[in-house]
Amino acid sequence: AIVLATFVSEDLTCIAAGLMVADGRLALLPAVLAAGLGIFVGDVGRPERLRGRIAWITAAATCLLVLTTLRAWPHYLPFFNSLAGGPRLGHRYLVDSDLDFGQDLIGLKRYMRDTGIAKVDLAYYGRPRPERYGIRFDHLFLGRKSRHAAISATLLWGKPYFVNGTSWWLPDPDLFAPFRRLEPVALIGYTIYVFGLDAPENPAAVQQFERRIAALFDALVHHAGTDAFADDATAVLATIAP
Repeated sequence: AIVLATFVSEDLTCIAAGLMVADGRLALLPAVLAAGLGIFVGDVGRPERLRGRIAWITAAATCLLVLTTLRAWPHYLPFFNSLAGGPRLGHRYLVDSDLDFGQDLIGLKRYMRDTGIAKVDLAYYGRPRPERYGIRFDHLFLGRKSRHAAISATLLWGKPYFVNGTSWWLPDPDLFAPFRRLEPVALIGYTIYVFGLDAPENPAAVQQFERRIAALFDALVHHAGTDAFADDATAVLATIAP
């Protein structure tokens, strides 16, 4: 309907589409694409106008790309353009080393220093040991101990890996799923989510997470002696648990 309406009046159609977006009846991206397509098709029979519009669209798209790229500095690994939702939504498309290569430990240390956080419960995707960067932490997969939790994007969104520079391989890809519906207090470099565990709206998710941990450890104990993975996991836990 928007495409066809642009043949009658481009201005009124764009205004109407904007009002529908503001009213929540239409998403922004479909409205922009539909209006743009109608205007483009309507100008096909007028080459001089079409060339002018193409030049303006090209210039605007180039400026937008330059601005979004500059805004992303220096976090180019997790960069996604605006049409993909930006770097905050990059996890919808990619995780692992395409987004999160464990590159933001220094940023986490800086954030802890600037906000006065002495210690965090950490689930970090990477092999370097966080203590080498001066980060004081407890292993989040051993249960909650601090007021803040910091979780790497790859682990938060369900990709298992070695955690916190140890040889402990996360056995449950959805162990941190309860945190996915919480609003982080900070997002370090778009790859490390920091959550305030004492926030009034968070207790239910934290309790669900603790139940998942308890179930995981019960399963390891139950399968000890009969399952090689459980034996390996139990042996690693024995070396890192307090």
